[in-house]
Parts: sequence; C-alpha cells; structure tokens
Amino acid sequence: MGSQIKFTQLYGATYDSPLCSLLEINSFTFLLDCGWTEEFDVKLLDPLKQAIPRVDAVLLSHPDTAHLGALPYAIGRLGLKVPIYATQPTCRMGQMFMYDQYLSHHAASEFDLFDLDDVDTAFDYQTVHQLKFQQNLRLAGKGNGLIITPFAAGHMIGGSIWRITSAVGEDVVYAVDYNHRKELHLNSTALSNLFSRPALMIADADSGQPQFAQKTHGPKLLDAIMLALRNDGSILMPVDTAGRVLEVMLLLEKHWAVNRLSYPLALLSPVAYNTLEFAKSQLEWMNEQVAKEFESSRDKDNPFSMRYVKLCHTREELGRLPQGPKLVLATLPSLQAGMARDLFLEWAADPKNLILFTQQAEAGSLGAKLQAHSLKGPSPLTLQLPISKRVPLEGAELVAYQEQKRKEEMGAVPGPARQSSDAKLVEPLPTRHSSGSIAKLTRRLTSMSEGHSMELDTANQLAAVPQSDALIDGFTVPEGAAAMFPFEDENDDLQWDEYGAALRPDEFQLKATSRTGGQLADDEDEDMDDAPVQLEAPSKIVTTNTTVNVRARIACFDCQGRSDARSIREILVKVAPQQLILLHGLPQVAIPA
Repeated sequence: MGSQIKFTQLYGATYDSPLCSLLEINSFTFLLDCGWTEEFDVKLLDPLKQAIPRVDAVLLSHPDTAHLGALPYAIGRLGLKVPIYATQPTCRMGQMFMYDQYLSHHAASEFDLFDLDDVDTAFDYQTVHQLKFQQNLRLAGKGNGLIITPFAAGHMIGGSIWRITSAVGEDVVYAVDYNHRKELHLNSTALSNLFSRPALMIADADSGQPQFAQKTHGPKLLDAIMLALRNDGSILMPVDTAGRVLEVMLLLEKHWAVNRLSYPLALLSPVAYNTLEFAKSQLEWMNEQVAKEFESSRDKDNPFSMRYVKLCHTREELGRLPQGPKLVLATLPSLQAGMARDLFLEWAADPKNLILFTQQAEAGSLGAKLQAHSLKGPSPLTLQLPISKRVPLEGAELVAYQEQKRKEEMGAVPGPARQSSDAKLVEPLPTRHSSGSIAKLTRRLTSMSEGHSMELDTANQLAAVPQSDALIDGFTVPEGAAAMFPFEDENDDLQWDEYGAALRPDEFQLKATSRTGGQLADDEDEDMDDAPVQLEAPSKIVTTNTTVNVRARIACFDCQGRSDARSIREILVKVAPQQLILLHGLPQVAIPA
C-alpha cells in the first residue's frame, strides 16, 4: 500500500515570491522552506502562523531570504520549535543573510520583527541539524521510517535538493532553484542522474524575466564593466549577501588579476569579512577546480583570499579607497534598504556611471523598477524616493529620552526595594588594605526585581568601599585568615633579580594596541574582555523625500545560476516523475512543450 502524500503551498506559488510549503507524508508534516520578502510584511506569514502547530520538521533548501527569511521570526515570535535540517553552508550563509537584513533595515527604520539574538538562536547548532550532501538521515519518533537526503542543487553554496523516502520506498523530490551548469565555484546539479520515476516531484519553472533571458555570464559582462571604467564612470553592482556574490567575486578577482587592473574593486556589506571567512572554510562544498587551485598554489592561498576585492563594512571605509572610477558590489539587490540603496542615491545622477544588475530583484522593489526600465533602452527616469537614516538624539530630545528612561527605572522598583538592592552592592570588603592597584571595577548586575542591567563604576558609586588584598563577594573572611588571590605580589618591590641585574619593569610591559591597529591611550590600556558592554546610543529615524533623476546607465546580466526553461524541460523528461508540481511560473516564461 502506498503512502498518503499531500502538498500545500502556503505562499510562493506565483512568480518571484518567497517559498513556503507543507508536505504531509502519512501523519508527518514537513515545512519546505520558510522564505520572506525584503519588505518583511507580517501579513504574508498568516498561512505559516496557522500551519506551525502541524509542523514536525523543517527542510531548508537555500541560504537566501527567499528560502529562509522568516525563520528567525517563526522561531522567536511564532513558536516554531521543531527539528530543522540544512547543510552547513546553508546554515552559516543563511545567518549572514539575516544579519545583513537586520542591520540594513534597522539603520533605516524602527525594525523590531527580529534582532541579532533571534538570528543567532535560529541558526544555532542545537536548532539546525546539519547534513552533508547525499547523507541519509532516518527520522525517529513520529517520523519513524522516513529518510531525508540532501543533494547539491548548484545554485548557491550548500543549496540542496531534498529527497524524502517513505517507509514503503516511495520518493518525494523537492527541487527548486537548481542549476545544471558547472560554475567557477560550484558543481552542476546531478538531478537527472540521481532520480528516476519518483512518486512526486516538486520543482519550479523559474527561468528568469525577459531582461535576464540570455545567459551573458562572462565576456559581455566584463566588457560592459571595462567600458564604463574607461569612460571614467563608477559601477554599482547590487548583490546578495552570501550566495551568488561568491561567483561574481571570483569572476571579477580573476579578471582583475589577469589584466592587472588598478581600478578599485570593493565589496560593501556589514558582514563582508564574515562572509569571506565562511567561504574560505567551506571549500569541500565547492567544485574540484576550487580545491585544485588551492592545492596547487605555491603559498596555499585560499581562492577566497581576495587580493583585489577590498572588504568595506561602512561608507567611511569605502571613502578611503582611491578617488576615481571604481566597481562596488553592495548589498541589498532589491535596493529597498542597505548600502546599495545609499550608493544608488549618490551615483544615479551621473550619466557616466553604471547600475549593473546580475540577479533579479524582488517584485515591486526599487531594483525591479530599474530592471524593467532597462528594457526601454537609454531613457530618462525620475523617481520620488524616501530617504531614511538613523541619527543620534541630541539636545532637548536626548535630555527628554534620558529623563524618560530614569523615570522608567525608578518606577520599576519601589524605594525600599531599590535601597536593599543597592546595599548589597556596596557591602564592605575585608579591612586589609592594598595600595590601590585596582583603579576601576566594572560589574554587570541583573536585578531580578527590575529585569534590566546596570553598570557600576567604583569611581562614583563604590568610592567609600575600602580596597582589599582580595575581592571577596558573598561571604565574610574569618579573623586571622590570609587573603585569597592577593592583588599584590610580595616580590613587587624587588629591584634586582637573582643575578644582581637591575630590574626595569618597563622592559617587560607589552604595548597594548587597539583593534584598529594603533597604540591604545592610557585610559584604553585595559583588558578588552573586561570592558563594559557598549549599548547603542539613543537614536531616531529621520525620513525625507527626494527626487532622483536617474541618468546613469542600467544594465542586466544573468549571473543567477538557474537552469533555463529548455534545460528544465529536458531534466524533467529524464527524471519522469509520476506526479509533478511546478512553482514559480509565468505565462510569458512558460516551459516549451
């Protein structure tokens, strides 16, 4: 007797929308992806919210926002508490995607749907079970008898095609966003060779919009770049955070190296460094050519140890690059938020500049409007756009904010209770005095009654507390007992060593350096790990409307890493599924018969 299989599309059936589906095999329910748009419209997740009580496990196919963007919100706010399965790169790069989304939106709006802690929780190793390609995992408990296996999709690093095998041996294949072409850093998918006559195949028909119809991945893209640079124009290339950007960076890095170009080439992203570090550690998930280049390199240079691509995390770092024409890869590709939007507003008016898209922007976004306009050829475009930025509070606003916070803190705990709490903090220490070698003590205390943290500075609030040889908290030292862990060594006053040579303490002191490379000032020369946590300064969002006259050229080149319509048809014919469900289709991009 065959298995009972039911498929429900929560959202994402139409073209260019995030994916989220339910797959029920007998009594076990999989959530296939949980994507979100960069608009982060909560109403879109209403079907997911209603379905969460039925979900038994989550399968993630790719690390981008369209496939897992709702995961931090679902775990932190909707109560999703089930096993999540993904490959290691999908987990790590997905975390980078969501870091970038939060930081970009938080900088331009009062974004509160999730924060960085929610992202960390969503991608914690205890939350996500990481699998390797072609690793069979037999589920237990309610899913006893089911086997899940990820296979390489070839679209993004770690991107997976999932096979779910039922207890009676029937296969269900979930294959979205796959690529049959081998690329600079990824192998092609072996979809047509891995599966034959599955009971059900869930695939997509997404082969691109008309402006991305031709696969102009290599020479034409580089020719357009060089033409703009030689005409003294700068190029903005909106890219994703940690997916297709890896392929684009390898392509540009090799072109710069072969031609020994001196034009500045930069990646502008708040997580640029972390993205490259993760890429360096995931060579086993890439194709054999990447591994061969690494092994054959004389100095064992990692292919992602970029020599020409400069990593910039802020606009200030980008401003330190040499003046003149440059190529900047910046996030986010939709231009709805992020540093790419800021750079677009600055560069759009110069006709020498080029806005170059290598992947399809989200429907309804600023990027999508520009891509659609590119089909009309060179023509003027005027846009009315809001400009939002976060600025620190100053003057009367800052005073009012501080007063409000003080009232909230004072009102949270009655007076006597607060005095009792503070009394514990200034409890006298033992009376044996030291020479004052501890100049400053910072503690972080969480008051159970207040539910917030406070920072205590001995210079102000513990000035009356006598210093001691030992810092003892919570018990009293018996009379006559020696101090534990003395702060002063009995040999501190020695002037000569055992050989009679004069001791000069300055010779043994290391020069402390700051994290930016310079020498620390006297007040900074302390253990960085003991420094108090720097809280975000009070700020507000300021929004102004502006008119943008887009005179820069707009071009689209396909570096999306997806199979085209004809290839999809050929693959589906070879796989020959018994039942087929196609997602992400448009009438004008139909699969040819």
